[in-house]
Amino acid sequence: MLPNGSQDVAPLLQDQVSGERLKRTLYFFFLNPVDKWSLRKTFPGKLIFKIVLAVLVASQLVLFSQERMPYFEYATRVDRVLHHKFLKNWDSDNDPYAFPPGEKVYLLYERTDVYKHLGHVVLSYYNLKNDTLGSFAYYNAAKQVHVPEMSFCQKPKRKASKICQYLKISEADVEELRTDLSYIEDVLSVNNVSLFNGLQAFRRVYLEFSLESIHESDHQTKCHQVQTFVYFDNSKRNDMVDVSLSIKLSPILCSLELISEMEAGLQPNDWLNIILDVILIACCLFSMALAIKSLMYGVKLMQITDKYIHSRNSCHLSFIDKLRFFHVWYVVVILNDILVIAGTCIKLNLANTDFNNALYTCTSMFLGCAVFVVAIDLLRYLTFLNVLISMTKFMTNVLQLILCAGILYSAFLLAGWTIIGPYSPKFHTVSRSSKTLFSLLNGDDMFATFVTVETSSQVLLVFSTIFVYSFVIIFIYVMLSLVIAIFENAWYRTVEDQSRYNTPQQKTDLDMLVEEMDVDTLNDAHAAHFFERDQLL
Repeated sequence: MLPNGSQDVAPLLQDQVSGERLKRTLYFFFLNPVDKWSLRKTFPGKLIFKIVLAVLVASQLVLFSQERMPYFEYATRVDRVLHHKFLKNWDSDNDPYAFPPGEKVYLLYERTDVYKHLGHVVLSYYNLKNDTLGSFAYYNAAKQVHVPEMSFCQKPKRKASKICQYLKISEADVEELRTDLSYIEDVLSVNNVSLFNGLQAFRRVYLEFSLESIHESDHQTKCHQVQTFVYFDNSKRNDMVDVSLSIKLSPILCSLELISEMEAGLQPNDWLNIILDVILIACCLFSMALAIKSLMYGVKLMQITDKYIHSRNSCHLSFIDKLRFFHVWYVVVILNDILVIAGTCIKLNLANTDFNNALYTCTSMFLGCAVFVVAIDLLRYLTFLNVLISMTKFMTNVLQLILCAGILYSAFLLAGWTIIGPYSPKFHTVSRSSKTLFSLLNGDDMFATFVTVETSSQVLLVFSTIFVYSFVIIFIYVMLSLVIAIFENAWYRTVEDQSRYNTPQQKTDLDMLVEEMDVDTLNDAHAAHFFERDQLL
């Protein structure tokens, strides 16, 4: 019987003298899952659960992507269409959604151009019914006799608040704009709006209006309010006005102008997604419960073992031995389950909220990270541990190498940006320089990098050549070879450590206690009986 008269531990140790039950428990506790199933000859329920959970998380991510991508494509199409409709000289060179993306900035240089572009926006808005192909309508138009008025906002000073008003535009004004877009200056004057006062010019103005757009897919039809903003930015005072357009989508009920028959309620696919979400949340809660239970069991077993060793050897478990009872991976599983639950709850709420790119990105990151953790957890159950152990062993050396490479990479980055930046678009900014160098690491065409460098300076051309070749040699051939060598060394060390695990120099009090277990128990025909739940602590 253990000293101290502990009532919570003593009843558990039925073999009070030898502690065979504790030794069997420790032996079983440190086995990998596959060996546990082989020893108990039981159905691998946890493995099946892990496989089901992995399939559910992967299915959730696939379904979310299938929902998200059409919505993003729809938002991109709406944005592109409105750019073409409301920006006067918009073309593919300005289109950021084209491939390769357009980098031409939409700028105006004269007052007449500013007025013409403002007039074009107003005219396009009032001609919407005549020009649209049936996908857009005025928002809330059914409750109004006339076309809803546009809002004109301006910010006169840097720290001043914006001033907004509705533009009063008559049918006669629209007719005048059809013949002369500059007539918008008179329209603004009637509305007491002045963009230019002598040499003084506006700082930043924008037009705001709302449209209704229809999104029809194979399964359902949805409508959205498209809140549109057309900006004219002169805040830099560099004699250039930057013109841009942005939209904000919000789900609404479709009006009769766009669709005559509206499908009410949730569609079958929506119900299937909701059912899958609920099942996944329930599985994650169950997984969290299992992980928390395992953590608590490990702490309890550590306390019992520590008391047993103290009663026998008058010493306590070492800190390293105590850590062996605490599986950090269970904490990772709990955090991962929380991520999945949070991502699933956000996903359930996305259908009823405004189109929010940040929420979509957050949900995809939660579910994407969860897939990796679930996959690694499955590998852990399938005892593919040598690779994981090797990764932990070489991580210190890799971190040292990354620190060294990071310092060297920073030197290349700053040198390339400072020296080559003014002469090559690939090095104009620190961000572009970093992307260019990473592209070179991944096999990007070096010739394209050389071509973008201006050849007016022979010295610069020689430097850029030496710069690129040196970077490629150091980071591809040298660094990559070092990483491979570190991993191979860690792998061989892992195998050697496992082969030398039973050497006396590496044994701790905990190891020796586990080895004291009666090995005849394992060879017994009824060995599974000794490792049933009621035979262990």
